[in-house]
Amino acid sequence: MTQPLRYILVGLGNMGQVWASSTLPRLAALGKAIPVAAVDTSPETFRQASAHLNLPEEHCYTDVNRACAAHSADFGIVVVPPAQHEEIVEACLAHDMHILSEKPIADTMDGSCRIYSKVIKVGKKMAVT
Repeated sequence: MTQPLRYILVGLGNMGQVWASSTLPRLAALGKAIPVAAVDTSPETFRQASAHLNLPEEHCYTDVNRACAAHSADFGIVVVPPAQHEEIVEACLAHDMHILSEKPIADTMDGSCRIYSKVIKVGKKMAVT
């Protein structure tokens, strides 16, 4: 049996909670992907996300770099405002992760092109939902 992929969910706001409560539990139930950490700037989001993802609260962080350094993951899920996508993608790429991001890729065309170039340069894959 193939091991499930491991991910870090970055962004636990409105859409992040939708991912945490619907899509991601289904992937875990199918044995496709499991969470290793979650990140948000608002710690008050941790309890609900932790319950939905069956993730210990100590695996919830306010700093994406700390989460990435503490937990090995195959991919990062980016569910933050578009102006923050580049920073989050950089952190995930620095820790050898592929990227699954909500649209748009970034808040500007220049930002989108930079993200594209960074992903290609390190030989990773990026999907946009």
